[in-house]
Amino acid sequence: MDDSFQDASYNALAAATATNGPSWPNPPWSTELLRGLLENDGFRRDFINNAADHLNATFVSSRLVGIIDEHANRYAPAISTWYARWALTENWNAQVQSFRTFTVNRPSIMRQQYQSFFGLVGTGSVRVDVNDAARDPCA
Repeated sequence: MDDSFQDASYNALAAATATNGPSWPNPPWSTELLRGLLENDGFRRDFINNAADHLNATFVSSRLVGIIDEHANRYAPAISTWYARWALTENWNAQVQSFRTFTVNRPSIMRQQYQSFFGLVGTGSVRVDVNDAARDPCA
């Protein structure tokens, strides 16, 4: 869950592959399957490429900030009632801004973490021109 938009520097990949994680949330037995799969060259390649694909499409900052803003605008009228009902004190706008900040900062940090974890020398660029809107995963 990538620490639910809390800390952009959180290394979810290291946690998901830890051999000595805490009993909660990731004891060693719970990371064994992924660690084993990553030993397979084909799986490792696909895993890295899928993560890059999602960073460049599904989780691209401009797209996510738009979604965050859409949800914030939708729920903003109810926030004062919600805060009063549950005696909440944090600043709504600051919370929404922290989601935006995470969204903007996370991709470069995650790329660096993957490069370090997998011993990659850098990133590459691929341009895909989708002419069929029905096949565009971001549409």
